[in-house]
Amino acid sequence: MAKTILVATDGSDHARKAVALAGDLAKLHGGRLVLLHVLLRDKEPGELRRLAVVESLDPALRNALEDADPAIADASVPAWAPAMDPESVPSGVSDEILGAIGKGILEEAKPIARAKGVADIQCCLDGGRAVDSILGVAERESADIIVMGHRGLRNIDAITFGSVSNEISRRAPCDVVMIK
Repeated sequence: MAKTILVATDGSDHARKAVALAGDLAKLHGGRLVLLHVLLRDKEPGELRRLAVVESLDPALRNALEDADPAIADASVPAWAPAMDPESVPSGVSDEILGAIGKGILEEAKPIARAKGVADIQCCLDGGRAVDSILGVAERESADIIVMGHRGLRNIDAITFGSVSNEISRRAPCDVVMIK
C-alpha cells in the first residue's frame, strides 16, 4: 500500500502527467501526496522567463528575469564542469527568483492533484542537486513511491552520465514510476 507518494515536478508537460498519476495513486490508496520542486539552477534565463510568464509570476520577478544576462558565468566553475555535471553550472538567476518560479510550479500542481480527489497535499521546495534532493525528500518523508516525468532526453550528457530519472530509478529506496 502506498501511504506517501512523492512527485517531483519541474512544470513540464511530463511532470504535469506525473502529478496527475500520483494524484490517482494517492486517492486510490488513501495516501498523502508530497509535491517537490527542485530549484531550476541549470536552466537558461530564456527558459526561466517562459516559465515565469506561464506561472504568472509577480511582474517585478519577471522584470528581474528580463534583466538576467544569459552570458553570466561563475568564474569559480571550471571550464570542464558543464561536461562533468550540467547541474553544476549556475544560470546566473538569483535563488529568490528561482524560488518564486518553483512556488508557482507547485501552486500549478496542487489543483491537478486536488482534481483527482487528494486531500492531503504537502509542498516542498528544495535547492540542492536534483537527484540528491529527490532522494533526500523521499527518505525524509518515508515515500513508498516516487513519481516523476521522464523526458527521454537524448543529448550527450544524458547518454554519458545518465538522466536524473535514470539515476533516481537506480538509487531510490522505494518504487519509482516514470511518466513519458
